[in-house]
Amino acid sequence: MARFNVANVMAAASAALATGIPAEVVAAALRTFRPDSMSSSGRFNCWQVDDRLVILDMAHNTESLRELLTTARHLAGRGRLRVAFGTAGDREDEVLQGMGFAAVDLADEAFPVDKPGYLRDRTAEEMRAQFLAGMAVAGSTSARCFDSELDALNALVERSAPGDVAVITIAEQLPVLQQWLRESGGAEVD
Repeated sequence: MARFNVANVMAAASAALATGIPAEVVAAALRTFRPDSMSSSGRFNCWQVDDRLVILDMAHNTESLRELLTTARHLAGRGRLRVAFGTAGDREDEVLQGMGFAAVDLADEAFPVDKPGYLRDRTAEEMRAQFLAGMAVAGSTSARCFDSELDALNALVERSAPGDVAVITIAEQLPVLQQWLRESGGAEVD
């Protein structure tokens, strides 16, 4: 389902083979790799909490968010997909608006989330305005934003029902989110 991971794997395997790494070693690495917090922290890490799937990922631009949500939509099946998204402030306005558009286009509910440590010469209000502008183009009238990744995680899990998927794009609170998930009875899943 994760087309972006297939493309990444093909590129990595091709590069490894081209540098002379034996095919058996490449095959063993591919068989044993898992997108978990030990092997690939912050990259499509999945957690199960009360029959809800929570995905933590660093998606930081429009295309990475689009791929993440396309895969999450497949995993949601008949459940609802919610996303709290954000990125660093050094992105162009078009990227921020594009993320807002993609979030609304692919999720049932979308909410910008502040990344205070990554504002990079912008204010949180400027970031929110760009995200909301993109969301409005996609037809959203929502103006709800979250102050932190932890606030977003708590709210999205609370809003969800069994079978739903919640996606949080992460940048600065991954250990805090993992702790919250463990304390809520969650377990990382493959």
